[in-house]
Amino acid sequence: MYLVQLMNNLFPNGGEVYSYAQLKSWLMSTLGVTARQAAGIVGASVRYSGVVVTTCTKPGLAVFTR
Repeated sequence: MYLVQLMNNLFPNGGEVYSYAQLKSWLMSTLGVTARQAAGIVGASVRYSGVVVTTCTKPGLAVFTR
């Protein structure tokens, strides 16, 4: 359910780019999930929904796109 909302709201057309912090913040503020749940949702989006990590700018800072 959360994964579908994430994909529909933040990646509707493909080509959008977000940092992990932006995705986590949106999930926590909009959907009310915890930080741990947000990490799982982002991980599931990479595994199942075609979201890819395009670059890592610094250790721990990844950029996600679809």
